[in-house]
Amino acid sequence: MRQIWYNHFMNSRRQGLSLIRIWVFTLAVSLLFSFSIKADDLDDFLEESEASKEAIFIDIEEETRADFDVIDKISKRQKAIEKKRYKRRQFKKPRKISEGEIFKAQLKKGAILVDIKSKKSFKVKSPIMVTAKMIIVGGNLVYIYDKKGKEKYKTEAMNVIDIERVVSLYPEIDHIKTYSDMPRYGLKDKKTNFSHFLTYHAEAMRTNYYPTIFRGTQKTGNSYQLQLKSYLFKKDFPVQAGLSIATQLGFWEDPTLGVSTWGGIFYGPTLMRSFWHEQKNQWNFHFSAFRSLVHRSRKNPDAHSFSTNGIQLELEKQIDTRNGPFSIGISYRLSRSSVKSTTEYLENEASRGKITAVGVSVGYRFDWVL
Repeated sequence: MRQIWYNHFMNSRRQGLSLIRIWVFTLAVSLLFSFSIKADDLDDFLEESEASKEAIFIDIEEETRADFDVIDKISKRQKAIEKKRYKRRQFKKPRKISEGEIFKAQLKKGAILVDIKSKKSFKVKSPIMVTAKMIIVGGNLVYIYDKKGKEKYKTEAMNVIDIERVVSLYPEIDHIKTYSDMPRYGLKDKKTNFSHFLTYHAEAMRTNYYPTIFRGTQKTGNSYQLQLKSYLFKKDFPVQAGLSIATQLGFWEDPTLGVSTWGGIFYGPTLMRSFWHEQKNQWNFHFSAFRSLVHRSRKNPDAHSFSTNGIQLELEKQIDTRNGPFSIGISYRLSRSSVKSTTEYLENEASRGKITAVGVSVGYRFDWVL
């Protein structure tokens, strides 16, 4: 029995050892195979790592180059923008200097004018209309033209007011053409303007006529005259026409015959021309022709009547004031007289005598519209 168990045990032992050897061999073979596989995998991994490293380096270089290309493109574009933005300025050709056009202007009061030829300076006392031209467009000097259309003066631009556009608003009317037909909706100004001059004259008279007819020796005398001259005033006509009427009182005193007085009323046409207009004054020249309506003389106890006609010249300066325009002036009168009737015997009764008188005058002007 023991032998059987021993044999069985030994067989079992041998079988176990055989199984162990087989398991050990199998384990060794599997380990060896696994190690070989892991070595191959490691080799493959290492090869892949090297390849990946090379691939990484290549990608970075390519990407870097691409980035630099983009930067270069941006830089070129920026340079182009900068070049256009900060374009170098080029010197332009100098502009041509051109003269201005002739225009209507108003000179301010107090403006200084310089004569181009004589270089003398003149001051403008009141605003006046002139024809002007800029010496250079945009410049500071202006030419002033005379009536002949020639450059006469120059002044600073600040002294000139351009009124060309204002003047151009008025219709252009031919001053020579006669417009007989009125427009359909036109109006006619029926107003009539009158100007009146009331003047007082103080005169020193000289004559040979009175000493001749009165048989005296005194050749001088004094006379006083109050005269009214009325003109139909036309703005567009240089000479004004009208009528005058005057009353006169005179004294002639002879050493032997005493004092002889006379008085008279005279009437006739008159003309007036105004010139040298300024802001507050002007000059007037009057020419009057007269005839006696009444001219009588008295020397106690006798009386005489005369027929007289003559002319009178008068130059006056009119000055505007708060109370109206007053005038002062000088006058010259030349008259011829003849005796119409008398109460005593006179020498050379039929002859006509010449009487001259020089005087000063003061007057007042007033206007009214009819």
